[in-house]
Amino acid sequence: GGKGRGIVFIHSLLENLDFSRYIDGLEIKIPKTAFIGIDEFENFLESHNLWALAYYGPRTEDIKRIFLSIPLSRSLVAKLRSFLGSTEKPLAVRSSGLFEDMLMVPFSGIYDTYIIPNNHPDLEVRLNQLCDAVRLIYASLFSSDARSYFDVARYNLEEERMAVVVQELVGSRHGDHYYPNVSGVAQSYNYYPVSYAKPEDGLCVAALGLGTWVVGGGAAHRFCPKYPKMDVLAPDQSLENTQRSFHALDLSNPLPDLYAGEMASLSELDISAAATDRKFSYIASTWDAEDLRFVPGGAGRGFKVINLANILKHNALPFAEAISMILDIGSRSMGTPVEIEYALNLEEPSGTPALYILQLKPLIHNQQKVDIDLTTVDRAACFLCSDKAMGNGRETELIDIVWVDPKTFDRSKTVEIAGEIEQLDRAVKEEGRRYILIGPGRWGTRDRWLGIPVTFSQISRAKIIAEADLPDFVVDSSLGSHFFHNVTSMDIGYLKITKGESSFVDWEWLRSMPLRQSTDHCRWTCLERPVDVRMDGKTSVAVILKPDDKENIDEPAPAARTHGGSIDD
Repeated sequence: GGKGRGIVFIHSLLENLDFSRYIDGLEIKIPKTAFIGIDEFENFLESHNLWALAYYGPRTEDIKRIFLSIPLSRSLVAKLRSFLGSTEKPLAVRSSGLFEDMLMVPFSGIYDTYIIPNNHPDLEVRLNQLCDAVRLIYASLFSSDARSYFDVARYNLEEERMAVVVQELVGSRHGDHYYPNVSGVAQSYNYYPVSYAKPEDGLCVAALGLGTWVVGGGAAHRFCPKYPKMDVLAPDQSLENTQRSFHALDLSNPLPDLYAGEMASLSELDISAAATDRKFSYIASTWDAEDLRFVPGGAGRGFKVINLANILKHNALPFAEAISMILDIGSRSMGTPVEIEYALNLEEPSGTPALYILQLKPLIHNQQKVDIDLTTVDRAACFLCSDKAMGNGRETELIDIVWVDPKTFDRSKTVEIAGEIEQLDRAVKEEGRRYILIGPGRWGTRDRWLGIPVTFSQISRAKIIAEADLPDFVVDSSLGSHFFHNVTSMDIGYLKITKGESSFVDWEWLRSMPLRQSTDHCRWTCLERPVDVRMDGKTSVAVILKPDDKENIDEPAPAARTHGGSIDD
């Protein structure tokens, strides 16, 4: 499977390169890992006559119940029993579909991952739990999210097969919880570099606790691995967008109900819960309200932020140097920009901190093929402008706009808003069309206070997605999350509307247009004539012109494709 291929690739890099020659005081390794090949998945379906039921039968919940009632092969169970006999650490059981982490379509986060405590005194109980996790990952291939993703990507579900990766969970025990000091993702290409950093200098997103926080779109610290001392955000923005909670494995419950979902075994804790950790001062800073500055370390009574100041700015560890080196070697070895998932554990039994590379995959970064000149566009003729956009090309067929009304937006109602968006998505789908989606904060985040926590299946008909800042609600973009990768790789344009003259949404014009349907917080506007979407991938600038003010174009418009210049002639 895809994750398995990436891990084997990482293993070969670590086998052939002695990182200790270049990185002092930090081990670089991968966790103890086992693979369950796709042959076991095929045997599971074949031996129980499940092919037709799985691919053409009921949806997720029924499939999950059916799969959990069916045993895995005796040979696989015996191997899993042997594996459990060699480890007492918690385990991350991860999907590894054949299509995952491909160069063109990543399938990021579409399938399930389960984390199990692996701490029950009875080995057979732990074995049953591991088998349940494997069967639930098999079932996740047939979920609504996965089916929607396959439909939009134009891939055949029947061609996918599921392998499974079982890894020891990186981290240490902290009371009744288990987590690493830092985890996150890093990319060798940064779509939105700041200051003197270049796109090729990369981006790293780091958070306290398990990596589910980062890939789920939670607030986290961002820095350039080449220039770790450079602040990406101003102090006031850092205070607004800092991590306030984190994910940790709950060790007090040795039998979590995995049927309840991926978060069944995890707890969401306040940052203060980690304040007594021995290495907390390495990753935290305290806000000094009198001097209006961050003081590295966790001492004092001020507000705590996770910004890795003592590591990044005061060289406590060569963490940024290691990340930069791995990204450089990975991208040169694969011949394309790459992304890694990592976990940094400062409290290793050996006494030497360790950086674990959990996954390596190609980063979607297509070269632009169509020249889009926006220098002559009159901004007054636009209803939306963005100077932080991903995609390249033109869209001239969209007449539908689904949007969250800023006048009725309520941060405490984002879960309800996600349901309303799903309702409108289905309505547009019944019309056989695609639409522009606009809303505040982050789309697809697991943190309901940062934006609208939709899943991919709830916005499957969106062709352009815009994240808009509001005067009292400013959130950093979705870079690094699984949702962001799927959106930007699925030929869906991504626009970030920040505060400023060069980036805006004309909400009043939008309100004056014909309204097709409304909910408590959302609107579906249906125009008589299509808007004109123009995206310049070279400058990351995009505009959407109002229908009445579209410029006359002599040449025929390109086919409706937006991402990365993937224009179909």
